[in-house]
Amino acid sequence: MFCAVLSFVVAPVIDAIKLESFYDFMQHFNTLNGLPILLLFVLGVFFTKLDSFSAKVAFAVSLICYTPVTFFDTRYWMHLYFLCAAVAMMAAITCYRLRTYRVENQHVDVQLQHSRSNLSSDSTANITNDVKPESSIQSDAAANGASSG
Repeated sequence: MFCAVLSFVVAPVIDAIKLESFYDFMQHFNTLNGLPILLLFVLGVFFTKLDSFSAKVAFAVSLICYTPVTFFDTRYWMHLYFLCAAVAMMAAITCYRLRTYRVENQHVDVQLQHSRSNLSSDSTANITNDVKPESSIQSDAAANGASSG
C-alpha cells in the first residue's frame, strides 16, 4: 500500500524533471546528499570548534543551494558545486561567530548583573551599618561615660 502511494508521488516528479528512469532519479538524489555530507566532513576536520547548530545550518544551506543545480541540466555543475559549498561554509562560520559573540556577551551581562547585585547588597549593608539608631548612640555614649568616670 505504501509503495503504491509513494509511486504515485514519485512518478510525476520524475516525469517533470525529465529523467529517463528511477535509477537516474536516485543518482540525482544521492548527488544531492553528497555535498552536505562532504561539507560536514570538511568542516569537522578543519574547524574543530564548530558546534552542532552551525553544522545543521551548513547542511541546510548546502541542501537548499545545491538542489536546483542537481535537478536542472547545467554545464557548469562543478563550479556551482564549489560555489554552494563555499556559501554553506561561510554560513556555518558566520553562525558560529554570531553564537559565540552572543554567548560571550551573555556571560559578560551575567557577570555585570552579579557584580551589581553584590555592590548593591554591600552598599546597603554599609549604609545600615554606618547609620545607627539614636537609642544605640545614647547607649554607646552612656557606656563610654560610665567606663571613663
